Amino acid sequence: MKFKIKPETFEVFISVKDIVEFTTRSGDLSQIFISSSRAKIGTKLHQKIQKSRPDNYTSELSIVHISEIDNIIYEIKGRIDGVFTERDRYIIEEIKSTSQVNVVYNQFHWAQAKIYAYIYAKQNNLPEIEIQLTYINIETERLSDFLEKFSFSELEDFYDNILNQFHKWI
Repeated sequence: MKFKIKPETFEVFISVKDIVEFTTRSGDLSQIFISSSRAKIGTKLHQKIQKSRPDNYTSELSIVHISEIDNIIYEIKGRIDGVFTERDRYIIEEIKSTSQVNVVYNQFHWAQAKIYAYIYAKQNNLPEIEIQLTYINIETERLSDFLEKFSFSELEDFYDNILNQFHKWI
């Protein structure tokens, strides 16, 4: 998280992942350790999935969104793993590697994808958008996909809620 102070404003630069982690965190203080070799494996599997996608897929799409509340400017940045575009259908893909055999619906992953989807939909004036969470097992390379459709207003409400929670802390 990076803060920059100007005479009449306060700017906060934060990633989508960080703001979601901060606002959705619950439970105890322990963290799961992920080794650097595990991270490298995850990156290679991400790239393998992205390369296998069709021509209507854009990978590693950088996004930036600026919001302001009470003279505090929030610049939220991220990189969408992938976007499928087909006529009037748009799907934001968030890819996660896992060692779990049975993949469970993960609220943190959905929250991150919803923020990406909100920003993409806002920037492209989309009334609705789909989100696909794609999990890849690091041992078997088996894929598990979860797909949901959201209206822009649902995503906007979600984004506003996340940002307002973070704003209270700031």
